[in-house]
Amino acid sequence: MSGLLALILGACTAAPPRIEGVSWEVFRILSPDSGSVREELSLFIRAEDDDGRADLEELYLLHPESRLYWRLFPETWEERTRGNTTWTGSSGFSGVEGVPRGEYLLVLLDRAGERTEERIFIDLPPFSASAADEEYPRLVRQGPVFLIDSSESEPCYILGQDTEGRVLVSAETVQGSFDPREYTQNEAGTNLEWYVFVSDSRGWYRGSGPY
Repeated sequence: MSGLLALILGACTAAPPRIEGVSWEVFRILSPDSGSVREELSLFIRAEDDDGRADLEELYLLHPESRLYWRLFPETWEERTRGNTTWTGSSGFSGVEGVPRGEYLLVLLDRAGERTEERIFIDLPPFSASAADEEYPRLVRQGPVFLIDSSESEPCYILGQDTEGRVLVSAETVQGSFDPREYTQNEAGTNLEWYVFVSDSRGWYRGSGPY
């Protein structure tokens, strides 16, 4: 680990790629099968490079205090479009006991080895086993349709992932049910793994899945 840190924390060269925005969210997810709850971090950056986005090579997410790190490549990161901008990152980052709190370092490198850094700080109440005692929205299958079972008055957020964990569908709904085929516009929607979430006032999203 020390050698890797020394490599990616070395001196920068001229004209590095740029991180022009960072977006992160913490999710607490109830498994409908086991009843256990896990916590995951989703993190995306708005990355730019004067030589084009194809020049972007690697993205590191490091948590120095715990000495955890994650490494993403173009083959493993996701790209999501928001308006006319592209965001690069992934979901599912987690430690042994949920998402580590504190400072994170982001390091973005291009093919020439040029780099840029950004720091974020996650300051949320800690994750604990008592999270399993809380209420979570659920999905109930009725034929091709899902009923949304939630005690919350707030809108629910529906996510559809493929088998590799890439989010292909993200939608907000205030209805009591949804048809996956309406979101994907074809039968492929029935082959995705579905999750449902509500926004928690304490700073994270609370939900369940996969279904």
